[in-house]
Amino acid sequence: MDILQLIEELEDEMDDASSIPLSKKVAVDPDTVFEIIKEIRASLPEEIRQAKWVNEERDRILQEANDQAQQLIDQAKQRAAESDQDTQKRFNELVNEHRITQEATKRGEKMLEQAKVQSQQIRQSVFAYVDELLANTQENLNSVITELGHNRDELK
Repeated sequence: MDILQLIEELEDEMDDASSIPLSKKVAVDPDTVFEIIKEIRASLPEEIRQAKWVNEERDRILQEANDQAQQLIDQAKQRAAESDQDTQKRFNELVNEHRITQEATKRGEKMLEQAKVQSQQIRQSVFAYVDELLANTQENLNSVITELGHNRDELK
């Protein structure tokens, strides 16, 4: 069962409890309250496993992004090398046509720069996605912890 549902069930139990005259105290069935707390304890490891999964998923996504970025860089280097080879051939053939050599070099540099920019964009989007996942998980866990604290305070 979901921890939030169990907490709501505990709140309902407190709301339904009969009050003791002339005080803020209420009479609750301890067996019911303890059973709900027992279920909350049983559910906590699942929440922790989910948080661990999110961390592992983040690491996997980061590794994939790094691999993709490295592939893009390798491809750009290969393209640049191919472009350099083409440029060298043309240079040997057309020594007098200096502009062609300059354009080929610029083109190779531009391709390499584009690959670097694309790699950086992929990394940034992956970091943003992982940060969003972690923030949501943290928010959920903080909410559960806060709710547990309130419920404990109410039980006291």
